[in-house]
Amino acid sequence: MANTILEIKNRVYNDLVVSFKNAITPLKKSVFETFSYAIASSIKLLYVYLDKIQADSFLTTCTDSRVRNYFAPLKNIAIKEATSSTGTARFIGIDGSDIPIDTIIIYNDYEFITTTSGTIGDVATGYVDIVCKSVEKGTLYNTLENISLVLSSPIVGVENEVISSTGFTGAIDDESIDSLRTRTKQKFASPTNIDNDFFYKSTALELPNVKAAFISDLKQGIGTTGITILTFSNSGVPIQADIDTLEAYFLEKKAIPTYAGFEFFLPTIISQDLEIQLIINDDQNQKRIENLVRTYLYLFVKPNTTFKFKPLNDLLQSNGARLNSPLSSFEIELQSDEIIDVGAITWP
Repeated sequence: MANTILEIKNRVYNDLVVSFKNAITPLKKSVFETFSYAIASSIKLLYVYLDKIQADSFLTTCTDSRVRNYFAPLKNIAIKEATSSTGTARFIGIDGSDIPIDTIIIYNDYEFITTTSGTIGDVATGYVDIVCKSVEKGTLYNTLENISLVLSSPIVGVENEVISSTGFTGAIDDESIDSLRTRTKQKFASPTNIDNDFFYKSTALELPNVKAAFISDLKQGIGTTGITILTFSNSGVPIQADIDTLEAYFLEKKAIPTYAGFEFFLPTIISQDLEIQLIINDDQNQKRIENLVRTYLYLFVKPNTTFKFKPLNDLLQSNGARLNSPLSSFEIELQSDEIIDVGAITWP
């Protein structure tokens, strides 16, 4: 395929000239060359159009808009929007004091709000526990455990200080298109027959805070299976509340056969640093290869198995890259609760 209009024009011009053996030179310049440029311009536009059509035909090369509006919906996947963090706050005071719904409490200038009303002393003397959520959305509103908050406005009979032993968790940021593309790749690569690894993974990926899911066969011996996840929040590291949400969702969906021993567990994460050599080392290619690596790991890493880096290196080499470190011969023996996630990537 010609790369420039001039190259296309020269080819068209030569074809025209040889077709008119008796054409004089001025005519060549005044007519043939004009025709050649006009035809070349049209052909170039056709090339550009076909290149775009070809790129948009594949999930790995299509535009962000096509991922969001075509490929993701084909698998009933929608981009995940930011959510509020949630937690339980303890209000202390005189029995009979009411805490209305939508009461604002503050932690480090971040506002949280009660989702229900409560009355001190209804359950236990001197306090009441109420579920609250962040007013704004995003991971900025996830907190540590055992924090102290304050009432934004005084309430008669209620102390100003409010305690949350659980802290606030579960908030995620708006999902990036790169993440949506990776999740869509996983879904296309994963058949969803019930009661297999891919069915369990697909079910887990329906939750807003789940970035990747991993199945551990024989988690506690023959007849048992385990599942764990990586999250969008907390830099990918799940907490027990995330695992509890996962378990509740599986039970709600009736996704676990009655004959199976199924465990929802916190993972031990091996953060694997990588050094990758690129033929074309630019920001766009780095981004593409990083997404390729993450997609591969999230598809093929499995606890209780040996993860081999040679197939990953073979994939990289077919995409204009090479794994320098670790060596392609490197292998990791994964225990029943271990998974691998991408650490730091360097691009020499």
